[in-house]
Amino acid sequence: MQKTSEAIPQAVASRATFGTGLLITSKILSRCVDIVTFAVLARLLVPADFGLIAIAMSVVAILDAVLELPIPLALMALPERTKAHFDTAFTLQLARGAILSLVLILAAWPIASFYHDDRLIALLCVLSLAPVFSGLISPRMTEYAVKLDFRQIFVQEVSSKLVALVVGVCAAWMGAGYWAIALGTLASPLTWVVISYIFAPFIPSLTLVEWNVFSKYLRWTTLTQLVIATNSQMDQLLLGRFVSRVELGAFSVALNLCAMPNQIFISQTSKPLLVGFSLVRDDRPRLMRAYLKSQSSIVAASLPLLVGMCITAEPLIRVFLGDQWSAAAPSLQWLSLSAIPYLFVGPVSPLGIALNKPSIFFKIAAIEFSFKLPLLILGLWLYGIPGVLAVRVATALVTMLSSMLAVKGLIGLSITRQLFFPWRPVVSACVMAIALYLMGVATSVDRDHAHLIIRLLWFCGSGAIVYVATLFLLWFCSGRPDGIEAKAAEFLGTAFHGAIRYRSLN
Repeated sequence: MQKTSEAIPQAVASRATFGTGLLITSKILSRCVDIVTFAVLARLLVPADFGLIAIAMSVVAILDAVLELPIPLALMALPERTKAHFDTAFTLQLARGAILSLVLILAAWPIASFYHDDRLIALLCVLSLAPVFSGLISPRMTEYAVKLDFRQIFVQEVSSKLVALVVGVCAAWMGAGYWAIALGTLASPLTWVVISYIFAPFIPSLTLVEWNVFSKYLRWTTLTQLVIATNSQMDQLLLGRFVSRVELGAFSVALNLCAMPNQIFISQTSKPLLVGFSLVRDDRPRLMRAYLKSQSSIVAASLPLLVGMCITAEPLIRVFLGDQWSAAAPSLQWLSLSAIPYLFVGPVSPLGIALNKPSIFFKIAAIEFSFKLPLLILGLWLYGIPGVLAVRVATALVTMLSSMLAVKGLIGLSITRQLFFPWRPVVSACVMAIALYLMGVATSVDRDHAHLIIRLLWFCGSGAIVYVATLFLLWFCSGRPDGIEAKAAEFLGTAFHGAIRYRSLN
């Protein structure tokens, strides 16, 4: 009986690992599509177009957070889901989308007046369709997430990005200007809707009979998401009022690029980690170990990307976006640095939900907002964009500390242990950075783009080899503890033996 009870969590852990890997793979592929989209649109459009879209999308993001409903998480937390649950979920989704669309339309005129740009009126009215599309997604897709089967989400994620790429690039090629980005933005959620009903057919009925199941998740979530969205978007909203659209466009593109590791390795691990933490939440030692392992894995996967982007910012921008975007390089460097502290508290969100402590998110977001807003206004007033970048770095450190204090209160993990547990990836990233500097990574002096691409690939490949080699060397010297290195070694070993057997049979 003991073996059986231990085998069940082990089987779930294996499915969670595979599911996480699949989600990360889907996000990597979708981010690659985003990079291609950025690269093509950056050559067909001008930075001012991206600046205008940045203002509109920031407004949409904040208003979207006001009516944020964690419906998938609420459904996942239920021991059993009925048709009434899915009908209520669909009704809430649709109502939220309709209300948000109406608010965006009504807000379009005062927002355009505030930014002295009438183009925002039509832009916001068209973008208001996006939440309506999102509200039509089949809620039965949650069933796959509960089973840790993320193949359908993989298809949705990649397909929606490909459709957005085709729509956006075609529109830009036909001379649509900034409307190309807006049309690509609308194409993505519409694709999600179509695919969701292919994988999870559902005939909805409008009802709120199971409202009580979802209402408890709304007490803190709505206000928390509003504060979080304001924290993330206030930079662009304030910059849009005080700097040119060209400068804002460069900042916005850099912000999107440095956000990719977070979107790949933190956002995509939330659902598997929520399931995993929920299974061991009554066993505090196991929960602590699970949290630390997930934290170390996120740092190990994301840190070298952010450090690499910081070091190679200018050649990276020139290669992927073109020389006209070189002004975005300093922003990319500092924004990459500001994203690093968040890696150390990546699993906080699923931990808080698993322990039914959603109030901690509001507390953390409130601390970040209270610290960031006054300093951001002061930094923008005195130094412009450099001041904003410095404030983002300081805010990231404060948010990391407050999140670690929250984790200490939830499960008793000391701040020191949270900081130093992922020491192997941190040391490996430092060795990688030193190696790249010694190799002369400042390739921006090279004006020949073909030569620049080759040298950038060489530096990125060399940095990856140095990082991985150092990480595995430290892991081996540490006694080969369980973690991302052990999983990678196991996967490589299995793949190697499988290749040997296949070769012997043929």
